[in-house]
Amino acid sequence: MPSIEDQSGSEANSHLVHEFEGVYEQMRAHVTGRDRNGLGEMLSPGYTFTSPDGQRMQRDEVLDLEMRIPPPTDVGGFSVQQVTEEVVVVRGQDVVKGNFPAGSISDDLATSMRSGVRIVFTSVWRRHQDGWQMVSNDAHVDVSFGGTV
Repeated sequence: MPSIEDQSGSEANSHLVHEFEGVYEQMRAHVTGRDRNGLGEMLSPGYTFTSPDGQRMQRDEVLDLEMRIPPPTDVGGFSVQQVTEEVVVVRGQDVVKGNFPAGSISDDLATSMRSGVRIVFTSVWRRHQDGWQMVSNDAHVDVSFGGTV
C-alpha cells in the first residue's frame, strides 16, 4: 500500500501518518468486502459526500451506494494535515472503473467510469472514543488522467 505522507514535514506527525495508513487499510477492506456495518462505523452520523458530478449525499445513501458499485483500486497519493488534536484532513486519489447502477451518478460520469477514471478526494476525519470517523468526503475526476465529466 502506498504510504501516507506528512505534508508538514514534522517528525511529530509521523505517528499520525502511520495511524492513518492503518485507518485507510481498514476502510479499503470494508469497501472491498462490502461490509456495510464496518464501513458505517467509520462514517460519522452526520457524514456527507460530494460526488465528482456535484451530487451531495448523506451517510445512508453513501452506504447503500458503496454496496452496489465497483470498489476503488489503486488508492494512494495520500497526504495528512492535522488541523487540531481531533481533526485531520486527508487528501488522496484512487481509480474507479466499472459499471454503475442507473441513476446513481450522471450519465457522463458513468460513461467515463466504464473505462476508468482517477478520482481525487479530500476527506475530513474526527477522532472519537473508538478511533477515527470520516465527517465528509469531496471527490472530483482528475481530468489529467483521461477522465472527463
